Amino acid sequence: MEGVYFPEKGLASDLANRFSESFKKSSWISAGRDLVSSSALKLIALFLMVIDHIGAFFPAAAPLVLRWVGRLSAPIFVFCLCEGLRHTSSRNRYLARLYGCSVAMGAVNLTLNSLFPEAPVPVSNHIFSALFLLAGLITLMEQKRYVTLVVWQLLSFGLTALAGFFWPQVAPLAGDLLPGLFTAEGGPSLLLLGLICYFFAEDKHLLAAGFLLWGGTLFAAAWADLGLRGAFVQGYQWMGAGALPLLLVYNGRRGRGMKFFFYLFYPLHVYFLFFLSLLTG
Repeated sequence: MEGVYFPEKGLASDLANRFSESFKKSSWISAGRDLVSSSALKLIALFLMVIDHIGAFFPAAAPLVLRWVGRLSAPIFVFCLCEGLRHTSSRNRYLARLYGCSVAMGAVNLTLNSLFPEAPVPVSNHIFSALFLLAGLITLMEQKRYVTLVVWQLLSFGLTALAGFFWPQVAPLAGDLLPGLFTAEGGPSLLLLGLICYFFAEDKHLLAAGFLLWGGTLFAAAWADLGLRGAFVQGYQWMGAGALPLLLVYNGRRGRGMKFFFYLFYPLHVYFLFFLSLLTG
C-alpha cells in the first residue's frame, strides 16, 4: 500500500517524510501477513465485546481481566466502521442506518432503566451513538463543512444540558438524538482513534505509530491521575491499543457477508445480560 507523503516544503514536512520512510523499514510490521478479513475482525470484536460486557454486568463475580480483554473490542469496531465508511456504496444509507440504531437503542435503554430502577447494573452500553458520531465527523471533515460540524456539536451540548436540567431521566436520549463529543460512548479519545484508523489505514506503519501514541498517551494520563495501580484497575482504556496486531494483518477484504448481524447481535446480547443480571442480582 502507498504511504502518506507530506508534499509541503519546509523542515516539518521533511522530518515527517523522513519519519514515514524510516518507520517503513521496521521488520516487525513488514513481516506481517494479510490474513484477516473485515468479517473476521468483527467476529473477534464481538467475542471480546461479550467478554467485556459479562464483566460489566456482573462486576462482583467476574474478574477484572474480562474488562481488560474487552478493551480490544471498541478499537476493532471503530477500524471496521472506517473501512465500511470508505467502501460503502451509499454513505447516506450507512449514516442513516447507524443513526436509526443509535436512536432506537437509546430509547430502549431509557425505557428499561425507567421500568427497572432497582437493576444492579443499568443499561449504559451504546456503541451505535459513538459510531454514528465518528462517521458523521469524518464525512463533514472530508466535505470541509466545518461550520455544520460546530453547529451540530453546539446544538448537541445545548440539548443535552437543557434535558439534564429540566428532565434528567431523558438526558441520555438527548445525547442519542444529537450525539456529542463528550456524551458518546468512549468520549473524545475513541473518536481520535477513529480518525487515526480512517486517515492512516492505508499505511500500516503510520497506523501503528498512531495507535501506540494513542495508547501511550492514555496510559500516561491514567498513571498521572490515578497512579500506576489505578491505570490498571480504573483507567485501563489504554489497553485498547492491544488490538493493533489484529489490524496489521487485515487483508482489506470484506469476507463473508454479515451486513446486519452486528446490528442485531449487539443490542440483543446487551439486553440478555441486563435481564440476567436483574434476575440473579
